[in-house]
Amino acid sequence: MISIIICTREISQLDGIEKNISNTIGVEFETVIIDNSKSQYSLFQAYNIGVQKSRFSVICFMHDDIVYHSNDWGLEVIEYFKPPETGMIGIGGTRFLSSIPTIWWAGGHKYLNSRFGTVCHNSIDTNRNNRTESKYNLINPEDGNCTKVAVLDGL
Repeated sequence: MISIIICTREISQLDGIEKNISNTIGVEFETVIIDNSKSQYSLFQAYNIGVQKSRFSVICFMHDDIVYHSNDWGLEVIEYFKPPETGMIGIGGTRFLSSIPTIWWAGGHKYLNSRFGTVCHNSIDTNRNNRTESKYNLINPEDGNCTKVAVLDGL
């Protein structure tokens, strides 16, 4: 029971994305596609439209260039939301948000917190030019699979 919201400028590539989701998610889902081929929306506007159209309480904001490698990942996502204190989950974020406008990963600068760091990231990055090549990336100052953060990346 996951609503997956995808804002895209390339409607033609969605068949492959939806097939990948269907083959790996392991739970009931819907895709809410926001066609932004004419660049009429900001990403925030598109995602808000998607939220209004979604049916399920678990909402996944997804870029249109993501490939899922894990089977039954939807079951794991739903499991993460069982504790009532969990509001959002993601694969990239930071524990620090500057009041000065900047990129979110600037919070990882070594002088902000030299003991623990602030950037948290857990993903498999696939080579866009050769989708059979991928590498696992984990950056977690707390050496776990879950860390409280102030900001999540919008991917």
